[in-house]
Amino acid sequence: MCYKLAFIESHKIRGPVATILGLEQFYNYNDPADPVNREMMEGIKLVSHELDDKIREVVRLTNAIND
Repeated sequence: MCYKLAFIESHKIRGPVATILGLEQFYNYNDPADPVNREMMEGIKLVSHELDDKIREVVRLTNAIND
């Protein structure tokens, strides 16, 4: 079970975080109305939900270990 948690934390959680960090690089701070910003924020929203699911999985597995 601990190996599964380590895998989730190192791969499944790191992936969405890296994606969010990468998308942030494309944000046009000089022109907040830039249409690319909307697309980028939609991508961040999607990946954030994925990350939330993975964190919930870690919590569930951690609770199972502690029970």
